[in-house]
Amino acid sequence: MYLVRSLRTFIGTNAERVAAGLAAFLAGDEFIETDTGLVYIHNGMAWLLNSSAGSPGGSDTQIQFNDDGIFDGDSLFTWNKTDKQLLVGGTTATSSTPIFEVHDSVANVRFNVVNDSASNASNLANIGFYLKNDAEAYKAYAFWTAGSVDLAAGSEDGYAAIAIIRNGSVSNAAYFGPNEIYLNYNSDNIDTIIYGENDLFTARIDAGENAFQVGIVTPGNIADFRSSGVVFNAGEGDRDFRIAGNGVPNGYFYDAGLNRHGFGTATPQRVFHIIGPDGVVSSFPSSVGAADLLLFENNSNANMALIGSATATSLALKMYKSGATVHAGAISYNNNTDTMIIQTGEATRFTIDGNGIISCTSTTGAFKVNSLTTTQRNALTAANSMIVYNTTTGKFQGRAGGAWVDLH
Repeated sequence: MYLVRSLRTFIGTNAERVAAGLAAFLAGDEFIETDTGLVYIHNGMAWLLNSSAGSPGGSDTQIQFNDDGIFDGDSLFTWNKTDKQLLVGGTTATSSTPIFEVHDSVANVRFNVVNDSASNASNLANIGFYLKNDAEAYKAYAFWTAGSVDLAAGSEDGYAAIAIIRNGSVSNAAYFGPNEIYLNYNSDNIDTIIYGENDLFTARIDAGENAFQVGIVTPGNIADFRSSGVVFNAGEGDRDFRIAGNGVPNGYFYDAGLNRHGFGTATPQRVFHIIGPDGVVSSFPSSVGAADLLLFENNSNANMALIGSATATSLALKMYKSGATVHAGAISYNNNTDTMIIQTGEATRFTIDGNGIISCTSTTGAFKVNSLTTTQRNALTAANSMIVYNTTTGKFQGRAGGAWVDLH
């Protein structure tokens, strides 16, 4: 060590100051340690640290902190005076705009607000991050609020909210409670939009329309749910629709490309195609016509039932022409008379009663039996009780006793 002029200021290492002993110095002497940067003042009895002086630690822009009694700095904890930026975990901000930035070189980044004791729990009743404009008016904020039950030790209940200011009023955009999550908690006209990859798939809750919409590019072109109704494929694209049943993959299937409805099938062959519980037939008929709009298929009996009440007067299958005011034909059952009725042009032509008696009721026509030549008649698989009109002989003939006989 060495004496600096007559100011009684000594410069040396910490070890040199300690080794010299107190007796080597006078009250008021100053000692600057070159290895620690600390400055001590001798009070005649002991060395006292001069807290008003000391050399900065670290490098330029590094924020100073007390490290075991000395100034120190860290390359990952800096302040940019020009851009007014505080950086943790990095040396350069991503841009000139952030005032506070944490980089991934710091592991397990988190911001903790800790309740160290129950007596301080009330200090956690409302903790928030607030954004204000130059007029000190809130523009947006996020806060966590604890309820009265949360002031007890060990309780972790509470809620968090993210809010914005719209037209001077607070709108809670998101609310996170202990048991639920709300979006648009204040029921304001704020839409909620969820984007998929490449912004193609979207889901939107339209607050103004009270609608939930799902779409590709355009919300709602796949599905639109609202109080007035539900629309699927509003964009009219080639998007099929399927409803599965209990162990049935295709309870209902709509083929949008072919505009066909399938029940029990994903490949409907006509506008309506119903496959029964026994499944598809072994060989689908190639003769089914393009105009056959409704198909019933079952690999067993394929029945169609018309069911009415016990007091219903009529169960009918009616056929109409375009623009007609009356049906062109009908097959119906009269419950009161136990009669099957066949009609054309709204007029009854045939009836079959409960005893199997067939009646022709036309007043403008007559019952016509099958007309065959003798050759055609002989080609029949004949059975007793058959009646034909033989055009070769000009006779009505009946089958009786295994032979054809003239009836007149």
